[in-house]
Amino acid sequence: MARAGAVHDEFLKAGIPTNKMNKIGYGEQRPIDTNETEEGKARNRRVEIFVDLYRG
Repeated sequence: MARAGAVHDEFLKAGIPTNKMNKIGYGEQRPIDTNETEEGKARNRRVEIFVDLYRG
């Protein structure tokens, strides 16, 4: 959740209001690759951003 929070804070600094954002940290719950290699761990350290143009 720390990485999601850091990205959230950067968007706040850029002027995007909190009510336009939602942060969710999945941590080890939703890996996209193995954590048994350095490459896999690097791929799992990510932030995914979805934009909802209709959110209030």
